[in-house]
Parts: sequence; structure tokens; C-alpha cells
Amino acid sequence: MILNDVTIIGNLVSEPELRFTPNGTQVANLSVGINETYRVDDAQRQITTFVDVQVWGPSAQNFANLVRKGQEIFIEGSLRQDRWEDKQTGQNRSKLYVKAERWQFTQYRRAVGSDSTPSEEGAAESKKAAPKKSK
Repeated sequence: MILNDVTIIGNLVSEPELRFTPNGTQVANLSVGINETYRVDDAQRQITTFVDVQVWGPSAQNFANLVRKGQEIFIEGSLRQDRWEDKQTGQNRSKLYVKAERWQFTQYRRAVGSDSTPSEEGAAESKKAAPKKSK
């Protein structure tokens, strides 16, 4: 059995970097900081793990447009590894990252200039999507 499934929730460390492959595919590169609190000898400590993430395709463009530094996000994907030879030293290098398949916000942040509240926007959206009841 093979399993390669990663699920993380963390805060975006910096603004996403959007680029395009030579054939025009969108790729968003980002880093997520995941805070973990633990106790050692009755003292509370915190460690932050930084995880590199890539979002591909149209979702990458949406991600880059909607998500901002500091925002908490939920990411599901798989672990990948890049390997290359360092041109200066000739040594082999590698880097692990998460290739995101799905992402979503965990917190609501009002868009600049928006006068509606989260519940008003949600209600408006659910009214559009709600199917009509038959009599």
C-alpha cells in the first residue's frame, strides 16, 4: 500500500509568488508557517515549522489573487521532492515541498471596501445557490 497525503493548517509567511511555466501554466509558490506548542519541564514552548507549497493551474491564479501574508489557510496535497546539482559546488541538492491539490480559507477577512458582513455575504451566496422547492 502506498500513501502520500499531506494536510496542514498554517499561516502564509509572505505574499504568494505567481509565475508561469514556458507553456503558460500558472504556478504559485508559497511558504506556510505551522506553530506547535508543547511543554518541557512545566514550561510552555513553541516551535514553528515552515513548509514550502506549490499550487498549480487556475487554482494558482486564484490563490495568488485571494490569499495574503499572515492569513490562515488549510492545504491538502502530496509530498514532492525536487533534486538538482548545485552549479557552483557540483553537489547534489534536494528540497521537499507540498504539491497542493486543494486549499481553503480557515478565517474570514473582509475585503477592503466591502460594506457587507460575513453573514450577509454568506446569506446572499446561499440564496443564489439554494434550489427552489417544489410544491
